[in-house]
Amino acid sequence: MTEQLGLDLNLAKIYVKVIEYKSFSGAARMLRLPKSTVSRSVSQLEKDLGIQLILRTTRQFSMTHQGEKFYHDCRHLLSDFEVKVNQLLESKKGAQGTIRVTAPLDLGVAVLNPFIIEFTQAYPGVEIEVDYSDEVINLVREGIDLALRIGTPKDSRLKMKKIGESGFSIVATHDYWQRRGYPQKPADLDKLTYMHFSRLGRAIKFSNGKDSFDVKNDPRIAINNLESLKNIVMASQGFGVIPDFFVKAEIQQGKLAAVLESYKTPAVPIYWAMPEHKENAPAIKNFREFVTPKIRSVL
Repeated sequence: MTEQLGLDLNLAKIYVKVIEYKSFSGAARMLRLPKSTVSRSVSQLEKDLGIQLILRTTRQFSMTHQGEKFYHDCRHLLSDFEVKVNQLLESKKGAQGTIRVTAPLDLGVAVLNPFIIEFTQAYPGVEIEVDYSDEVINLVREGIDLALRIGTPKDSRLKMKKIGESGFSIVATHDYWQRRGYPQKPADLDKLTYMHFSRLGRAIKFSNGKDSFDVKNDPRIAINNLESLKNIVMASQGFGVIPDFFVKAEIQQGKLAAVLESYKTPAVPIYWAMPEHKENAPAIKNFREFVTPKIRSVL
């Protein structure tokens, strides 16, 4: 008769966190447990399995060959288990749990913020923690479920789902254009007051398929926040080059006017990024499916 192993899943979860955070202390902080408890848990797991998972020294640790294989297998098993449990709970009570979402400040405020309350009203069993940050957060290390990002994806370890894309427009108020003259050709911009979004760098290339130009004249004001830039431009102090998603409503309402519209910038993708094992978690999937078409409508 084959001896069956009674494995405590909590010990396995602690081990996975130790490896992900590359330290016992980091895992302890994330799990809100004493470091001694985390260390004992890994030791108990090694005893239960009858194998050494970690080679410890006074300053660092490394996984054994068996420890590395167990980590990868265990991480996938625990993720699958979490998904199955969430699916079962959803089938009984509807989606529930906590979703941790991050987005760049300007993008989040402009296209995500309006729909968060709508989602929580539709799914009362789900709580949302939102971290608007212009830093590129390590989703796995920080325990983030979903990130709204703009630009070319850089982390191939994450699952990506494209939502849409955005270009840039040259905008100012009608009052400013009327006072200074609506530009008819790119060179007309050179004598106007330019307000610059500093996170774009100094040159922004526009093209109509045959000719191209860069908006690179010295700015009167350079600022790294889109909301502040838009407010300055709407005060009729100059023109700015601003992402379409951030000024679409103001252009439709006549508060801003775009010029030289036959010239376009390369489209910048907007997408969801998530750890692969989070893709089909019920609450996260419901959030994506609820919010994505609404975001597309404002891009």
